[in-house]
Amino acid sequence: MINCSAEISTAISKYKRDHIEFKTNNFNKLDEFKAFDVVDYKSCKLGKLIIQVEKDEEAFTKEKNWKDLKRSHKKVHDAVQEYINNNADDKKADLLKNNAIQIEYATQEVFSRLNELLKCK
Repeated sequence: MINCSAEISTAISKYKRDHIEFKTNNFNKLDEFKAFDVVDYKSCKLGKLIIQVEKDEEAFTKEKNWKDLKRSHKKVHDAVQEYINNNADDKKADLLKNNAIQIEYATQEVFSRLNELLKCK
């Protein structure tokens, strides 16, 4: 857990919005049926934050919630990339539906893990 403040709460809300926009921006290109590379999980704002706070050896980065956040965050980016690739390859609707479910589940996990960070000391 981190020390709570309005600034931290606002920042976490921004990371959530960024990932909603990440999905929206990528899905807006689906009608092109072309494969392209999405921003990887280390290059988005949340990914850069994760790298920085681990470099700073923040205590909360040793907790299980942090590891779960990192895993779920990577899954969001990987699953969106998989969806883009499958869409470009004209895969069956059932496969795309399963990809979409994975994306939403991983996104909800990221949001839950971020919320968990906000629990005040």
